[in-house]
Amino acid sequence: VLLRRSLCDEDDEVRDRAMLSLRILGYDIIETPPSENQATTDTIASIFSTPSLPLSTLARILDQSDEMSTIMNDPDLAIDYTSLAKYESQAIKNQQLASGNGPTNNNYGGEMTSGKLNSSASQQIRGIPQLASLGKIIKSSDKIELTESETEYVVECVKHITDDNHILLECSITNTVSDQLLKNVRVSLNSTDATYTTVLSIPIPVLQYNTSAQTWVLLKPEADAVFGSPAQFVAELEFFVLEGEIDEIDPDEEGFAEEYPLEDLEISIADFMIHSKITNFREEWESIPRTQEILQKYALQFRDMSSAIHAIVMYLGMQPVDNTDSVDPSSTQHTIHLAGIYLANVRVFVRAQVQVDPSAGSVLKMAVRSDELDVAQLVSASIK
Repeated sequence: VLLRRSLCDEDDEVRDRAMLSLRILGYDIIETPPSENQATTDTIASIFSTPSLPLSTLARILDQSDEMSTIMNDPDLAIDYTSLAKYESQAIKNQQLASGNGPTNNNYGGEMTSGKLNSSASQQIRGIPQLASLGKIIKSSDKIELTESETEYVVECVKHITDDNHILLECSITNTVSDQLLKNVRVSLNSTDATYTTVLSIPIPVLQYNTSAQTWVLLKPEADAVFGSPAQFVAELEFFVLEGEIDEIDPDEEGFAEEYPLEDLEISIADFMIHSKITNFREEWESIPRTQEILQKYALQFRDMSSAIHAIVMYLGMQPVDNTDSVDPSSTQHTIHLAGIYLANVRVFVRAQVQVDPSAGSVLKMAVRSDELDVAQLVSASIK
């Protein structure tokens, strides 16, 4: 009885151990003896019989107030995992039809997960008038440090990708200088290429000592650029400084202009890619015709296999499949399979073969297939 009740535990490891124990003892993990409460049977059965809904997808649905209102007002739509999954699928199709792209193949063969879906950021953005009309966030990056943590001004950045082809940079600034008050604080970006342009910059009006606040930078692709293309920016922190004792500084004064160099900010293909957990890579790979395949070959600087495979996975931002990211450190040749979803609705699959020469470096041979040939070309050209 205790083991059966443990199947409903909120801890994944507890449920797994309970399931394994019951199977070893020869019990059916779905059926419950008649003497036990029927509600327990229903709960256990639902765990194993209900199609899984990724938590990222559930968070996205619950975070979209208009769509959640539709669910609540639909008497024929029960609110459970099954109906939410069906509703999410229909919502994606509706968005594609509204954008003129038409329906696409969303049968990913498995669970779709994202790097992060930042609900708190979505709520914060809605409260900023200049960003109120911005599209929905489909992926957020981890925090990127643009300064060392011990510097006078500490800057961290999160990249948010939206479904209306914008990149929103959320830059958190901390002032650690005790005798300075900063005004009109913003992050300035300059690029040598013409891939993205800044369309909006929202500064921090006043930043006092030992406080943090956010400044926002909104980017969009140039008219002849492809959204999702890699880019690199030289970043600077721009602000006005008022110096003196904190109690004596007059915040109405203008102060003097200052610039503070930051680490370069990079936009990579991984920022636009969502992980896709599939069960049969070969079947998914062959479901896309060879005409949608791009082949590419690169020379890399890595002299050991583990470093090369790790770098490829991290840069592409895709999900390793069939445990092909497990590498024998002493091997000189390895093949890895990767799966991903570009901008939440375009399948991408990669077969990458790496050959390593400890004295000379490594060679990457990569085949990329995608539902859209342009996306396959973009991914294959993204390795640097």
